[in-house]
Amino acid sequence: TANNLIQAPGKPVITTFSALSYRYDRIAQLLSSKEKFTTEDFKQFQSDTHSLRTDMVMSRIGHLLSDDGIEGELKRWDYVTTVDSRPAAFFKILHDNLARNILRTKFVPERADKYFKYLSYATLKIADTMIRSDKYLTDDVIRKSISDSLEAYNYKGSTYGELEQIQLVNLLFGGRLPAWTGLDTEVRPAAFCEECLMVGVKRDKPYGGSLYISQCWRMVTDLATNFLETIHPGGTSGNPLSNIYAAEFDSLLEGRYKKVNL
Repeated sequence: TANNLIQAPGKPVITTFSALSYRYDRIAQLLSSKEKFTTEDFKQFQSDTHSLRTDMVMSRIGHLLSDDGIEGELKRWDYVTTVDSRPAAFFKILHDNLARNILRTKFVPERADKYFKYLSYATLKIADTMIRSDKYLTDDVIRKSISDSLEAYNYKGSTYGELEQIQLVNLLFGGRLPAWTGLDTEVRPAAFCEECLMVGVKRDKPYGGSLYISQCWRMVTDLATNFLETIHPGGTSGNPLSNIYAAEFDSLLEGRYKKVNL
């Protein structure tokens, strides 16, 4: 599912926390693009990285962005997240700063920063709701967020793949073995984003380190055939010496499906 809120108002709550409607709206957008679809179309849907969050935010802040430099690149961007995208990286930083600064208008700064760091998914949902409101998203908040983001951009990384990376850590000694063993820590750039159909969410943990959450399993099938096509990275196998320890992770990043006979 797109994890969006689906129950009618006043009915019992069936989820502890729902997502905003970006992925649901993107699915509806894709399904309305033509009348008939193939399995190849659905494979492309499952790897879609168009950001409707960017559409929403840019409609609210675009008038205060310069036409030059990385701000101009952001204004000309097609809102598709790729590992080599500079405007995708800048938007990620800018959106985080918008969320942090807009929360500071409602909470004391120290508490807002703590919420932002450790409750990022819930916090960004609250912040995105506030971004839609003229009461909270003032020109001063936008200007400060742009200024903060320009200062941070070159420091944090110039492409999305440099900014958003997945860390694969072998279980054997926590990945602390020498790199030549192939059993250490490996970092991969990824074009996942929280609001995309190719979804991925990075969380800072309160006691150090980070956790990356993604809906990794992919499956499509045509019921007129006797097979399905799937990608199932499944996380680490538990045996770092196994040749399938991180099986299909590259397939997930590259959208390579395997056939399974039914």
